Amino acid sequence: MSSPLEPKRGPLHRVFPRSAIDPRCGFSPVVRAGLLAEYLLSRRRRRCSRRRSSSSSPPSSSPPPASFRLLSMSGRNHLLLLRESLYSYCRAAQSLPSLEILNDGSLEEGCIERCLGFWPAPIKVFSAAEVWAAIAGKPIEANLRALATASPLGLKLAFILVRSAAGPQLFADSDILWFNDPAPTIAAELSGCPITVGRESHNSTNHYFAASFAPELLEIPGPNTGCVWSDSDLTISALLPEFLLHATEDFQEEFNEQIILGILSCREGRWLPDHVCLTFFSDAFHWRRRWAWQKGYYSCHYVRFMRHQFYRDALQLDGGWFRSLPS
Repeated sequence: MSSPLEPKRGPLHRVFPRSAIDPRCGFSPVVRAGLLAEYLLSRRRRRCSRRRSSSSSPPSSSPPPASFRLLSMSGRNHLLLLRESLYSYCRAAQSLPSLEILNDGSLEEGCIERCLGFWPAPIKVFSAAEVWAAIAGKPIEANLRALATASPLGLKLAFILVRSAAGPQLFADSDILWFNDPAPTIAAELSGCPITVGRESHNSTNHYFAASFAPELLEIPGPNTGCVWSDSDLTISALLPEFLLHATEDFQEEFNEQIILGILSCREGRWLPDHVCLTFFSDAFHWRRRWAWQKGYYSCHYVRFMRHQFYRDALQLDGGWFRSLPS
């Protein structure tokens, strides 16, 4: 617990990672580099924030609006990730969607808007209370609440379902870096598709659940809900109540959210085109690995055990190591 005299650190603040240079630490060189990259990015972003007013107007040359909304979810431990993810999207996109961000409850009011003040399109921040108010009294409410109580991924599922009623949307996890604009692919291949999810180089699912409703999801590549596109109101799907009821039989299962959206995609939609998002686990601890942006991928999803690679790549895309060294 911090001392009352110790200044309160903001969600973008990272202390210098002593473990990155400690010879006694068991971290690999790849992880050490990622820790240093996270620190340098944090330092750079806080320095930039101090120079720019949070109330400054968007630039007059901002890109035109996209035909869909971009959704994500964040909290105190993930706001730096989200900031870098959206910064990469803003840099790569030819058109910008409005933002809808779900606050997981760990961030004070107004914090997300201040940290994402560079985004030149409308930003709307939702609370969990607003999500539940939108489905109050509906048959799916009780089972969704049970899943959300057991895991933050249940709250993510509820947010995606609730906001799908507002029209076309792309949900993207905060640990995704963007290298190209997905809007043309969405317009050409996904417009009108009720739901589509990405895939990963592994299989992270509730196997019992998948075997009961969609055995094809047990194959590799498996579903991955880092990116979820929807173009219809998913809350009215006739399949959803049955899937939610089945999930509550083991409501603490980590992958209930992923398998529910995966089954809906199999039954009512399609897979996200592979080039839109790379989720490749084998690169997690390799120093020399595939550079997703050089292989034609629009984005890369850095799941939990790949976060060190996220910060290395974010630093690389933002001008490299030396540009971000402390002045």
